[in-house]
Amino acid sequence: MTAAQAQASAVGNAAPDITRRHVRPARQWGRLARVVWLEHSGAFVAMWAFSIACAATIVVEGRPARATLATYVADHCVTDPIHVPCGTIANNLANTTDPFSAALFVLEILPVIVGVFLGAPLVARELESGTYRFAFTQATTRTRVLLAKVVMLGVLVTGDGVVLGLLMARWARPFEVVGAGVSMWNPGTFVASWWLLAAWSLLGLCAGTLIGAVVRKTVPAMATTLVVVGGLVVAIVVVGVKQLLSIAPEVTSSVTPRGLGVGALGFPAYSGEGPRGSWLVRAWMTAPHGRLLGPSQSIRMLALLDAAKTSSVSAPRLLALHHVSYWVSFQPAWRDPIFQGVVGLLVLVLATIAILLTVHRLRHLV
Repeated sequence: MTAAQAQASAVGNAAPDITRRHVRPARQWGRLARVVWLEHSGAFVAMWAFSIACAATIVVEGRPARATLATYVADHCVTDPIHVPCGTIANNLANTTDPFSAALFVLEILPVIVGVFLGAPLVARELESGTYRFAFTQATTRTRVLLAKVVMLGVLVTGDGVVLGLLMARWARPFEVVGAGVSMWNPGTFVASWWLLAAWSLLGLCAGTLIGAVVRKTVPAMATTLVVVGGLVVAIVVVGVKQLLSIAPEVTSSVTPRGLGVGALGFPAYSGEGPRGSWLVRAWMTAPHGRLLGPSQSIRMLALLDAAKTSSVSAPRLLALHHVSYWVSFQPAWRDPIFQGVVGLLVLVLATIAILLTVHRLRHLV
């Protein structure tokens, strides 16, 4: 029996006609779940294999970083980072970020993988082959068939997103503590958290399903999903996160400009550069009465600060002598979960809209 025949037979059993209405709804959903498994077992197995391979890679490659962090903590480098061995340990850890960056890239494009290979063919394959005409003549509604597929695959991809996101956070922790160029605020790490990775994966599935229902051909639907979901991921990672993190920042004048400069910053604060664990947004200088210094004046002030590095005059003292104040806007560390939660909820809303549009589309098919 082919997959299409199995689906049609099971769908007919899953939603009995008027003479068999005594069958429990739970039993109908159970039969639909069996249909989804028979039809998409290859997708389930492939996704499990992919996720297990990613998880194993993250665990194995993350061991050296955790071992280095243990040495860093044992040498009291967290409280005294300028201690003699601490710089060497930090540099050694910073030189091992390539595997982390590669794994992070894979997780960044996970929604694209899900959308192209799971979402797009979900409906498009049946519409292209015409098997939907028989399946939709059964008593089971089109909405119920679609929801059974999306729910089962959605549980799979969101569960994988949660697990992989937690493993990546564990791997990123040593780099973040040591200050080796990795932070929870970095755009790639931000979208690969357990919450957002799960939400993005679900959106990729739902968006691919909608595109498949509109395009109605498998290969063109997969290509369209690649462009649409891939473009969305690139836009969010390259532009969206930094724009989001510039909303309503806090401001401080307790940071020195050495190593920062003025203008847009857009990077995490490391030791001595700002509030610990924060994201630096922008920096500027003001003259007395709050007058903003122009670019040329700010550059001259920075040159004076750079020339005074070898003198006994500190940067705050030099700024005070010239009646200049240095300001930095930043997002404090405690806001990260708030940003994560808000963005995740918006992504889930988009996923819901995509599924509702897919349902509407299927209901009007003839």
